[in-house]
Amino acid sequence: MKQWQAHHLHCTQGKRDWPYSHVFKRKGKYCQEKLSHKKKIFKAVEPQPDSEDVFTIWRNYSKHAHSNDYVRCVTWLEENKKSCLYEYRGKCPGAHTHRKSANPERTGAYIRLQPQVMDL
Repeated sequence: MKQWQAHHLHCTQGKRDWPYSHVFKRKGKYCQEKLSHKKKIFKAVEPQPDSEDVFTIWRNYSKHAHSNDYVRCVTWLEENKKSCLYEYRGKCPGAHTHRKSANPERTGAYIRLQPQVMDL
């Protein structure tokens, strides 16, 4: 079973010399999102920024398989995919025993290999 279940992926764009704000690309133009009469409206930013001045932030949210309260958020810049930031929210559910392991109360958590074997 997978330990983390993907929740959703989120993308944010902003201009480098602006105060940080969300911009979205709609119909080839950078726009800001507004809410009017319970509808989303995208208003074009004037003047339009150069594409080199816009940075993109990606965020991936996922929940732990054993606890929906334990959430992981991975954030990275599109320009620098080698570096990322991991954030964990909630309480870690801890280690779970393997389904076919012996009684965990008597023998402890399932250990795949003894540490001495791993060091070889």
